[in-house]
Amino acid sequence: ETHLFSKEGEVHGFSINLFMGNGFKLIKIYAEDSGLTKKLAQVFVYSIKCGVAGTYTDKRAYQEWIQKYDLLDSVKIRECEQGLQNFKKSPLVSIIMPVFNPRESFLREAIDSVLGQIYPKWELCVVDDASSKGHVADVLEEYAAQDSRIRVQRRGQNGHISTASNDALKMIRGEWVAFFDHDDLLRPHSLFHIVKAINERPGVALIYSDEDKVNEKGVRCFPYFKTDFNPDLLRSHNCITHLCAIERSLIEQIGGFRPGCEGAQDWDLVFRCIEKIEPTSIHHIPHVLYHWRIHSESTALS
Repeated sequence: ETHLFSKEGEVHGFSINLFMGNGFKLIKIYAEDSGLTKKLAQVFVYSIKCGVAGTYTDKRAYQEWIQKYDLLDSVKIRECEQGLQNFKKSPLVSIIMPVFNPRESFLREAIDSVLGQIYPKWELCVVDDASSKGHVADVLEEYAAQDSRIRVQRRGQNGHISTASNDALKMIRGEWVAFFDHDDLLRPHSLFHIVKAINERPGVALIYSDEDKVNEKGVRCFPYFKTDFNPDLLRSHNCITHLCAIERSLIEQIGGFRPGCEGAQDWDLVFRCIEKIEPTSIHHIPHVLYHWRIHSESTALS
């Protein structure tokens, strides 16, 4: 349902009732110009009628899309493995992962998704931010002993995500930095596509991909198919998020993460990065390369 509303005889906004899954949510949109308001209302309603919002609300539709277009079968994996041979550049990609009290199963699955990368030249730099749950140190030590590409440090006291991420940045040896949360998942071809973009786009400094979420049952949902770089959209919300990889020299130039921006530290980081580079140095990969984990303690849920 959409309703225009007036002030002193002039249309200056519209409201719309949207079914959000758990019930209806009333959204109101205002504009000073009545003509613009009417146009916004028309576009909004047209988008809903065409099913643009359906990707987010109809889980079955997304599952059908995955089956048709996004299954990573043995043929596609083999194509990626063969594609590795064509790379003129094979940079070391440093994945930083700050850790604080994740569930053991989620932590294991996150690290396993890194171990499962088709592109082999990576390192996982983990900083345990003084986790209080005993299993965290045990799991991290186990994986570090299993693969020399996994390196772990533990902070003596909790410093929150920006400080822990900066500590992880001090550990890196790679030319590129990718950002990874302690309970999320990479796709097997995630780093392959990052390095493919590095090879195909000279001068690229910041790369990001599409993403979706995965619930506690392992079901993928809520995809975010992103635009190419759009500074206006970035000002309204963090449309870069995951998977994001940035050239190490650019990270060093801006000084890493800013403590005090916790919760939006990656958004703040991206803003300071794009101030230093041209838009042509920013590349969007139109593939879902990252799964945010939805669970009761995660930001992805809300």
